[in-house]
Formats: sequence, C-alpha cells, structure tokens
Amino acid sequence: MFFLKIDRDLELRLIHLCDSLNLFKLVDENRRHLRTWLPWVDNLLFPQQYVPVIRQWLFEYVNGTGLRAGIYFRGKLAGCVELAGIDFYNRQATIGYFLGKNHEGKGVMTRAVKALIDFSFLRLRLNRLEIRAGEKNARSRAVAERLGFTMEGMIRQGEFLHGRYQDVAIYGLLREEWLATNPENVSHLCPLPSSGAKTVLIRQKDLPSLPMFPDKDGRGCAKP
Repeated sequence: MFFLKIDRDLELRLIHLCDSLNLFKLVDENRRHLRTWLPWVDNLLFPQQYVPVIRQWLFEYVNGTGLRAGIYFRGKLAGCVELAGIDFYNRQATIGYFLGKNHEGKGVMTRAVKALIDFSFLRLRLNRLEIRAGEKNARSRAVAERLGFTMEGMIRQGEFLHGRYQDVAIYGLLREEWLATNPENVSHLCPLPSSGAKTVLIRQKDLPSLPMFPDKDGRGCAKP
C-alpha cells in the first residue's frame, strides 16, 4: 500500500474503497469552494458514487498508470493528490490536486505536491512532470510556480467549465531541473532507463521502500 510520511503533521495514503465516505464528506463540505475549478464535483452527490470511481483509481494503480492519494493533515483527510497518465515509456505523468478550504494557507499543498514530485523522480524515475491549471486559478498555478515548474504555454479554450470554455495553463518540470535545485538528492549514480540517457545522481537512501502496487483486491485500509 502506498504510504508516504512527509513530516509530523502531514502524510499521503493511497485512497481505498473504505475511504469513499470520508472522501465524499470532504468534497461535500467544500462543494462550493471546489466546484469553481473542478467540474466533476457537481456530478458526485452521494457517497456510493465514489465507489466505482475509487475502483477505477485502484485499477490504474495496480496497472501502474495512476496513483491517487489522500492528503492527511494531523490524521484528518484534507485533500487529494494524484499522478495521472503515468507513462513509463516516455517517463512522464501529470500531477493533480485539491484541498479543503480550511486547510489553505498552511503550506499543506506545497509540501504534499513536493513529496509527490520527489517520489516521482526518485522512486518511479520519471523524467518529466506536468501540471495543468485554469488560467485564472491563481492558487493552483502558484503551487506549480513555487515548486519550480516552468510555464510552457496556454491551451486556448482547453476546458469546458460552468457553461463556457476556459484557457488552461501548462506547467512542466524536468528531472534534470529538479536535480539542479535539489542538490541534496545527488550522491548515488543511477542511469535513466532510456536510449542515450544521461547518467544522473540520486541519494539511494531516499528511495522509499514502498510497493508501487497494492494487494490485488485493493481493499486493505489498515493503517501503516
């Protein structure tokens, strides 16, 4: 089971079927806040609707194409982060996230996304991460910019939201850029698995001993 302890207050845990009620409560309590930028919020109105969604997330996790984790702040579910569209051939994935309004302004999301970035480059050995955010979604864009992502362009009318098309900003972060700004991760040689790959340095002790894949039924919810 995926579990990542970030600090005394913060940890990431794989979302399981038994988390459906807590996930519903989080979204329901923040519905007005979240729906501004998340169109799916209006379509999930009951706890049982999350069950097939989580089943799909676990299917993607087992197959190594996606990872959805709850952000737990002092033991309470505060938000979610995801690695979507994991592509091990091209060594890339897209990061997504949302946070309950009461937890904003505490650095929770920045720390959670940074931990996911570190996991992606150290453990999964990806080469590129991407974040997409609505052009006017200042908070989401600020997270990407704070963590060193480069704005690579704008998709014109890239998302249909609340009856109108919205432009979407694309941010990217490369493994070599992340290493350049995180020299503490440099100490152990580890080549990227691609033809003509450059040799990069990674601190081996930071590779978490975490399985990428859960038990096959994906139902285990025991605390780590």
